[in-house]
Amino acid sequence: MKQLENVKKLVLASNHLGIKRAVLFDLILGKQLISKKFQETYGGLDLPGVYAFVWRGAIGELREQELILKGKKLSMRHDQHLHHKINWRHMDFPEECHSERGHYALYIGKTSIFRTRISQHLKLKTDPWESQETKTYVGEDGPVEGKMLYKPTSTCQFRSGIEHLFPNLSRENLLEKFKQIELCFLPVTDVQDRFYLENLAIGYFRPWFNVDSER
Repeated sequence: MKQLENVKKLVLASNHLGIKRAVLFDLILGKQLISKKFQETYGGLDLPGVYAFVWRGAIGELREQELILKGKKLSMRHDQHLHHKINWRHMDFPEECHSERGHYALYIGKTSIFRTRISQHLKLKTDPWESQETKTYVGEDGPVEGKMLYKPTSTCQFRSGIEHLFPNLSRENLLEKFKQIELCFLPVTDVQDRFYLENLAIGYFRPWFNVDSER
């Protein structure tokens, strides 16, 4: 299946089929993304395509953990929601990712304007936020206890996942984590193809941060 092979190369290959990648830390200067570096690496700023944030460090540094997701509203009259406890587990990554310094996709998405979408994910002008408190929520089969993934906006899924995975980091230490993350990008101009490739990539690589709420 050609599409699956393209998807695999987005995360696993070093450079193939026009896929571009760079260490995330190298793209950041102060509180902004470096336009020149973006243009040099990816061939433009406003390109449409499918992208992946890929962890290239040791898998032991990715802490397996539970988190609480907000689900459907229980009542139209009251702001009360059902909540679900899920797990981020190493075993969820496909076998091909497991190597001494593997390629573990943390988040996969699609975009019509690449640099703008990455800026929304990173929120570089925002300092690290405090770790969420453990609370008790309404679950499907009774109360569930845990920490909810905090998202100050609806577009910063990657940053929210990193903050949950590595809580209470200083800004300096947050940026240090970006030295172990690659930003991979496959230009895809066709709108329909972007939808299908993104969904195929998420289903295959099971990136932790893509499961962030139930709508």
